[in-house]
Amino acid sequence: MMVTIILSYSCIMVFANAAPTTTSSSGDTRSVQDGSIIYPAFTNLNRSRLTSQAALESMFTKMQLGTLAFAAKMENLLHFDKRCSSETLAACAGRSHHGCNSELPAATCPGYQYAVASCGKGVEGGCSGIFDFDTSTVVYQNKEKDFSFSSTSRGISDREKDGICSTLPAEEYMRQAMEESKTYWDMFSVAPPGMYFGSNDGVFRMLPGYSFDCPYGDFTFDPRVRPWYVGASSGPKDIIIVLDTSGSMNSLGRMDIMKAAAKRVIGTLNFADYFAVVEFNDYASRVGNNGLRDLLQRASDVNKAKVLDSIDNLLPGGSTNFRSGFELAFQTFQQSDNVEQSSGCHQAILFLTDGEMTDNETAFFDLIDRKRNGYSDSGREPPVMFTYSFGSTAASKAEVPKRIACEYGGVWASIEDGGNLAESMGAYYKYFAQGLGSSGIDSVSWTEPYEYATGLGMGTTASAPVYDRSVTPPIFVGVVGVDISFSAMEIALGENQEATRDYFIKKISELSVASCHTIDIEECQLQSLRKFGSGDKANNGAACSNSTCSSSINSLRPINPDLCDETYPFNLWANEASIGRSYEEKTCCTVGEEVVYNDDVCKEPKSKIGLIVGLSIGGIIMALIPYYCVMKFMIKKRKMTAETAPPVIASAPIAPPQRKDTTLPYAFPISSQVADS
Repeated sequence: MMVTIILSYSCIMVFANAAPTTTSSSGDTRSVQDGSIIYPAFTNLNRSRLTSQAALESMFTKMQLGTLAFAAKMENLLHFDKRCSSETLAACAGRSHHGCNSELPAATCPGYQYAVASCGKGVEGGCSGIFDFDTSTVVYQNKEKDFSFSSTSRGISDREKDGICSTLPAEEYMRQAMEESKTYWDMFSVAPPGMYFGSNDGVFRMLPGYSFDCPYGDFTFDPRVRPWYVGASSGPKDIIIVLDTSGSMNSLGRMDIMKAAAKRVIGTLNFADYFAVVEFNDYASRVGNNGLRDLLQRASDVNKAKVLDSIDNLLPGGSTNFRSGFELAFQTFQQSDNVEQSSGCHQAILFLTDGEMTDNETAFFDLIDRKRNGYSDSGREPPVMFTYSFGSTAASKAEVPKRIACEYGGVWASIEDGGNLAESMGAYYKYFAQGLGSSGIDSVSWTEPYEYATGLGMGTTASAPVYDRSVTPPIFVGVVGVDISFSAMEIALGENQEATRDYFIKKISELSVASCHTIDIEECQLQSLRKFGSGDKANNGAACSNSTCSSSINSLRPINPDLCDETYPFNLWANEASIGRSYEEKTCCTVGEEVVYNDDVCKEPKSKIGLIVGLSIGGIIMALIPYYCVMKFMIKKRKMTAETAPPVIASAPIAPPQRKDTTLPYAFPISSQVADS
């Protein structure tokens, strides 16, 4: 009987084309039809003004201008005179809030737009994450692995202190920028974009402030290996990774270390990039080619995931035929260029081996010369060569890999067993970052939409490189990022998620092609990159003897801004009250209530049996509604025809489409599809 009543009422609703609503206690307007929230800010808007490509275009423009303005502000703050002033250093003492261990001074529990999956959805007084819109949080790469973060600031080098202190003044700028943009983003029923900066030394500062998950005090997030960071610092590019899978790679766990390094490189690639992986031993073959044997593929999350799975299945065996690996790499570049399946921008080969070549050296270099001449004849720059000799005997077998780098303007590195191969290979982007600094052209990079680290909702990041322009040539110092909610783009375009995603992908593809700039790297910069590789540790043997750099190898310094002459503060942290607290204790709170740390942790139940049963029955009923309504209508129509009565169909205005509540959190730049380094 109850089912019949429900079905009858549903038919009335269908034929009336109505979607009545009710208002919840929290003020959200809910649709009886699908239970989704219709936000008042969106309901009262002029839909014809917002739901269009023009609205989305304006959103892109606003994001790009905002990102470039943020980058310009950071360049001003990071100028030597500003960051090393006595005022900046004095103001840094005891002022920063650590993302793992500091309690936020102006913490709030804002609700659904800042929900955290570990807590709940933050709707109608539920549980959401704790955020501070006045205070930024900062984290850094703790190279000394001292996780106490005590007030003595042990484990923080002067280089990292420089990054923490020099970025603290950006907190006020980010706060003002978010406040001033609130009116604009209110039109799309989303919170203003979050803002952050990642330095070349791994320091990461963000607003609004948020507590990170730091098990055992170990914070593993490194901004420098994220697509938003590398995409902005290197621009669109084609990358081919050439991996030695010969029998000698079976020693000392080298195969697993190589796989991890290759994965790290792939993890840095952005949607604007194209890539391929080649393995070689006796012969060469493509890894995870997705049916495209001689073509690059776009570095989408789906394509990267397939190749990563294939890398896991690589096995060592056979000899070390360098020529076969390079020949397939050049062939892949050429075939991809012919069909325009490429970024159309810069190209690079990352070549890794642990042994000596078993093929003919003269024929090998003849091949490279011939392929490079083909690029010159067509007016294009040939691929940059990054070569890596890996293993305890790498240095003694490095003659050919080093010669490749030195003869063709590339970079060679030697990594012994136990060394950080992943970090060394992952630093390839620094070549492009330094080369782009002299172009004088501003550009913004966009990431493929990704799921927020909080576990609820999707978004994308607009990012731009930042340089220290107090020196010549400019020095790359980091990347700014500004997030945008995918829900806002859906509202602007007036389309569902899939249609909006397709349009967005097309748009960022167009923007990425337009941001291909000339790489102009000076010879002494190149020599410094060779000598210092991924860090500050010198390796004079990696520098090239045929270099035209006027500076001696011994006088070369890392490409980093100078440290301040004055002493950096001893203690940087405002407080360390969250040391020992669990992630939930630091993060979860009851919406609308005053935040009390380490008290009753607010966590919504993830599931209930009754709810599952209710949803199942509801699903069956909803599935029956269309059939029931059609049959009832046909019976009624047949009866009216038999009585020769003209059909009368009442008209009613069609209800506007109801938007589904995406429960969007703050847009964190940590993609769930890229493994932590």
